[in-house]
Amino acid sequence: MHLLASLLCLLGLPFLSLAQGTRPDLLEVKAWRGTITATGKLVDDKVSVGATPVELSYSGSFSAEVLLDQFENEPAVWSGRVLTSNLGVSSTMKATSPHSKVETSYATSGPVDAQDGSVEAKLEFHGEQGWSLYILRNSRRTEETTVTTVDGKDYPARQGKTVHVLKNIQNFPYPDKGFDLEGTAELTASDSAGDFPVIWQYTVHLFPVDRQVLALEIEDSSAYQNWRPSATREGGAGAPLELKATVVGSDGKIPNTRVKGFVWELEKTSREPGVTMNYPLNAKDNRLDMELTTQGGMFVLSPDAQRVERAMSEGFSDTVSVVPFDWGGWADLKVTAIMEVGPPLVAKLKGASEEGLRLPKRAADSKIADVWKKQQAVPGPDDSDFDNIPAVPAHTGDGLTLYEEYRGFYAKGQHVEGDPMKKDLFVLDTTGIVDGGLKKFEKESKIIIHRLDQGEMDEQTHLINQNRTKGPHLVAQHGILIKFNNDTNNYMACDPQGAASPGSVKAILVPHAPVTGPAAPDGTPYADVSFAHELMHALGVRHHGDGDYDAYWKIEGNTVKEYRLEQDGSLSGRGVPIEILRENGDVATAAFIAHRQSMGGEAAQGQSQLVGVEQGESSGDDTCMMRYDRNSVHLKPGQPNARVSIQLGVNEEPVGYRICTSSKGTGINESKPGHPSRYGNAATGRGNCADKLKVSDL
Repeated sequence: MHLLASLLCLLGLPFLSLAQGTRPDLLEVKAWRGTITATGKLVDDKVSVGATPVELSYSGSFSAEVLLDQFENEPAVWSGRVLTSNLGVSSTMKATSPHSKVETSYATSGPVDAQDGSVEAKLEFHGEQGWSLYILRNSRRTEETTVTTVDGKDYPARQGKTVHVLKNIQNFPYPDKGFDLEGTAELTASDSAGDFPVIWQYTVHLFPVDRQVLALEIEDSSAYQNWRPSATREGGAGAPLELKATVVGSDGKIPNTRVKGFVWELEKTSREPGVTMNYPLNAKDNRLDMELTTQGGMFVLSPDAQRVERAMSEGFSDTVSVVPFDWGGWADLKVTAIMEVGPPLVAKLKGASEEGLRLPKRAADSKIADVWKKQQAVPGPDDSDFDNIPAVPAHTGDGLTLYEEYRGFYAKGQHVEGDPMKKDLFVLDTTGIVDGGLKKFEKESKIIIHRLDQGEMDEQTHLINQNRTKGPHLVAQHGILIKFNNDTNNYMACDPQGAASPGSVKAILVPHAPVTGPAAPDGTPYADVSFAHELMHALGVRHHGDGDYDAYWKIEGNTVKEYRLEQDGSLSGRGVPIEILRENGDVATAAFIAHRQSMGGEAAQGQSQLVGVEQGESSGDDTCMMRYDRNSVHLKPGQPNARVSIQLGVNEEPVGYRICTSSKGTGINESKPGHPSRYGNAATGRGNCADKLKVSDL
């Protein structure tokens, strides 16, 4: 032994006593290179905290490539750097009680964080106890989201989170021959890092630096960069994505060992029902949203088309295609090359640090294709709903998450996406006569209207994002049903004054014969303005005020008395003597009596009227479509028994054609010298209708 030690010293090589159980030739290696890969899984997915049941889900993966080129003797330690790495963890914890629920989750994937100090990994020989590899750089900073739900209302919160892996490491025996240091072990829950009991299985493979390093690379093609899932309306295959994987040598030369075969595997493939958020109606299918297919021979395709195994007689490359069956599907792809000599190679996207790749190309915490986010210029999370055109401070969003707008909808038989910046509203018009009113509302509100066919929205529930299981979701969002009014010749939103958003509206009722009236100043037909008025009701907008009333002017000799006219046609009250005026102030009571009596019959007894009052339905901005324009008389300030007759061509009510942005009275409702306001400002909390449009049901 002393002779061997002397010989090693003469040769300038490190020496470790053979009594310590180390092969001397392993100590001759100047530097090591290799990989460590690990996967983590839960010990138990159901636990309890006191009497509260807790559901857990966890999946973890870690990989790192290391270069260990700094040697220290006694003990024998090679230290160095982490060249590439990827730490991917997805974790969810749900605790549910009778009145509340707490869900905490995070997902991250990418290189481990940099740290101070030069040593990021080290290989240590422990004499007879074997060797071990330590990864000192093994954590990644991410964001954890906690959503507390109390009585159906969500309270989200986010905070920083550091994810660790491989708290402790086991020792492995030295190889009997060769220079490959290989080992596979499983860490118990107490030796693993995590928020709850997790078992990590890991594999280490190290080899001398001067040996050819093989890697399996997936081609980073423009097709992959720009691909997003799709499907046919009937659920058939969408545009496939072709992927190629190749075994390459670190020295640029042909690999020095043969490839025996390739294994392609789709993992965590989504199963969202239907093909879009609304189609087919109330879909219940559980089909995998992506499948594998390939050409050529010597391959085996699994029954669920999630795995392809191909035996290779020659060559170092293989190609498969990913076939989508949903516009919002997602999956992970793992590719493995089985080598004739050496361990299997797990593929990485060329130039990437993490193993496998996400389908479509997307961030670790997202299910949306990067290319779509780039096109839309929206970096937000999948569950965000930041649509703010039109800008309504109190009502941001349209009830659809970014993911739901990306997955899209079928409207009039065509696939459409939501606009992540503008609010999207879906309507099912079964009448076919309100397109002008829809266009008018869309123009004035800046809200995008998607017109649906029957079969694209459930006429009972009105839901338009019901097809989902794990896709990011905020609220059951509703469209608006439009159908004929078979009872009256009126437009009606049920219930107009109680509506808060589309989900609280049973339908907008439309008369079979469009109502007639004067066109708005911009030329919009009266029927279109009337419909837009009801559509605004369906989005939570109320009249400018309340209090306008139906009355009956009853002629009693030379006097006219005003009675309240009830809905059943009966008169109420004792009757109030009134004086009828024209707009210029002239008294017209006698003229009214003479005119009605000249008509004879019931007309000679009096006439029904609609009386407008201060801060009533006709108040506020007189260009707004939510303001009533059908009064026949109005009150005169300071004269409680005076009624001013409204005459066509003289002082008629203007027809609204816009959506007001203030509660102040304008036009006939603006008070000016010599021209008193007719109805005044809108009532408190009314008017400023643009700031009350609520598309979202959240």
